[in-house]
Amino acid sequence: ADAFTFRVKHRDTATSGSATVRIRIVDPVPELVVPGEIEFGEAVVGETAVRPLILENKGTAAFAAPLALDLPWRLLQEAALVRVEPGARVEVRIGFTPLTPGEASTRLEFPGLDGTVTRLTGRAVAPVRLQPSLVQLTWDPAGRTRRATATLTNRLDAPVEFTVAGSPRLKFSEERGTLPPRGSLDVTVSVPLPDAADLQS
Repeated sequence: ADAFTFRVKHRDTATSGSATVRIRIVDPVPELVVPGEIEFGEAVVGETAVRPLILENKGTAAFAAPLALDLPWRLLQEAALVRVEPGARVEVRIGFTPLTPGEASTRLEFPGLDGTVTRLTGRAVAPVRLQPSLVQLTWDPAGRTRRATATLTNRLDAPVEFTVAGSPRLKFSEERGTLPPRGSLDVTVSVPLPDAADLQS
């Protein structure tokens, strides 16, 4: 910013009053439009879910800055620097590769643009799922046992070897085997015991 004051004088007559001119130089700025949130949904542990991040620059200057993400999130490009020219629209791919099951979230900030943030959320699930997590063992009078059925599901695109184990009293229809890619298998659990007995395991 700067300022100067001047007067105008006519050579034969009077001089004007003073006037001040103030100068402020404003650099052009980027106006980046970003999504408020990107939802990755469910991702299997060890696999990568990919979503696009669309950046649109409605300002008069280019946006150029490195975007930083911590694991399990990462930019799927060689350079961290992202550049968006004025009036341009750029797509950046983001990967979510969880290492443990559970909810995950982070904030992606854009350097130089205060308050411009995209929230990333996702949920990591185990490669093999057993459902339901709680079963009621029903009484089978003919076999003098209580039994229930649960389902093993493989969420991967590759076969998975499995082993089912419990207390010594529990018997399983399938104790070990291989689940096909994206396949499932019903496993029956049974335990011989008197009609009036209860069992929790």
